[in-house]
Amino acid sequence: MGSCNGLLALIDDKDRIFLWNPSTRKSQVLPSTEIEFSSTSISSAPSTYYGFGYEPISDDYKLVRMVQSHGNNDEYFHSEAKVYSLRSNCWRRIKDVCFYLKFNRKFGFLANNALHWMVFKTPQSDNRNLVGFNLGSEEFRFLELPDFCLDKLFWFGIKAMGVTFV
Repeated sequence: MGSCNGLLALIDDKDRIFLWNPSTRKSQVLPSTEIEFSSTSISSAPSTYYGFGYEPISDDYKLVRMVQSHGNNDEYFHSEAKVYSLRSNCWRRIKDVCFYLKFNRKFGFLANNALHWMVFKTPQSDNRNLVGFNLGSEEFRFLELPDFCLDKLFWFGIKAMGVTFV
């Protein structure tokens, strides 16, 4: 699912999440958290997206879980977002996501103290966007993509490669 400073975040086939330090061989199972939105008008199984990173100001490792499910038409979708704090060992619901997650890459990447995912602003949109979740402020924000990424025929993936974004 992700790694940061030698600590690995793993998920098993039962959706249990583990943190593991391979150097010390210590591991911890994260407490479970339920999906809180109603499933009465949902026509598809929920999709779950994750991100894992370290927030240096609070000296805390955080894991983000976003769950989204689509209604009977693509105009309607439910979503929720939660953050797990290793320091407090608990999940906390945060502001729900206001974007559409429909990419196969379910795990965000960490760059500049923020987790990032490719998204669409609406279910009907063809324009891809990059959204970042700041681990300090715990807020989402859209980021501008370069012009060459706006071509709908141009398909790309994203990954942090040890570079600093300005």
